[in-house]
Amino acid sequence: MFSPVFPLPSLHERIPRSPPVNPGDAGDAHTLAMKNRTGFTLIELIVVIAILSILSTLAVNRIGAIRERAARMVSVASQQAAGRAVETFLAANDGRLNRLDALLDDGTSASPGAGFDFGDQGAVGTVGGLYRGPDDQTAAAVRDRNSGLCDEPGSSLVDVLCVYRVDAAEAAALRRIGLEYVQRHDTYADGSAYSHYGKGDDGSIPQAPDGLDPELSACIVRTVTNGMAFAAINGKTEPGRAVYRACGQDLLSTDESGSYDESAVRTEIAATGGPLLAFGLGPRASIVGAARGGIDAAPYAEILPARYYRQYILLFRLRPAATGSVTAEFAGVLDPCGRSVTDARQSLKR
Repeated sequence: MFSPVFPLPSLHERIPRSPPVNPGDAGDAHTLAMKNRTGFTLIELIVVIAILSILSTLAVNRIGAIRERAARMVSVASQQAAGRAVETFLAANDGRLNRLDALLDDGTSASPGAGFDFGDQGAVGTVGGLYRGPDDQTAAAVRDRNSGLCDEPGSSLVDVLCVYRVDAAEAAALRRIGLEYVQRHDTYADGSAYSHYGKGDDGSIPQAPDGLDPELSACIVRTVTNGMAFAAINGKTEPGRAVYRACGQDLLSTDESGSYDESAVRTEIAATGGPLLAFGLGPRASIVGAARGGIDAAPYAEILPARYYRQYILLFRLRPAATGSVTAEFAGVLDPCGRSVTDARQSLKR
């Protein structure tokens, strides 16, 4: 006959019971209930969830701040490395730093020897001036994917730059360092640059498979000539003047009304070393992939959203000589927010 492994209690066997509780003893009843309880009350569960939610929020914010600081530190290191790489390349190749990004819309007008145009910083949704993304900026799908040069409050490259049109001597100085061509920016969101522009000045077909990619938008090859417009550091804005100071040119002119006289700024820039022109170190620059002193890829900064142009900015000074000639010399690197290495380092302390 089958017998269970654990025998069942007999019907006559006494089952242990808890000792009786005196109904008048509330304290003992509460103590017994607490001993017998095995879970959380609803209020306790809500409190635990609230505490965990607060801790997770603090942790996420802290992780975000750590990541942001790490990205800024990497950006400063990349900015310094870009400067050293350009200096090495120029020395190893006797110049020949060609096909830099112009930071201007293709179609920006030319005017021989016009010099600074402090007011021409480009406008969103128009063609001409600083690159602010495709012309159809009224469409959110365009604006959210390509906003051109950074114009974030407090870190705006647009506020640092203006337009400068070179004369024949200045154009010749740029060509002597190898800058025969520049890459101007496609202003069409559909990426059909070839149908809009035809071939570049070197016979190349503009490669803009997606006009919404700010890093590939500089694709229209143009020859450096007398009167050509370039992006330059703006000596009338405080962020621009800070860049001149970082490059050893102290602009001391002041104006009680809060603005600077254009004629005085032009004279002061010429007297302290000459205008600073700005170019983007894009993926089509001659330094990328070069056999001597080249770099494997054009670095970009992850401190900005991907809708902005994130390449580093190379500065070249057009220094006038007593003989009337002009010399182009490498002057430094800005990050895509328009900050010098010194200012970028200072931002890490804030």
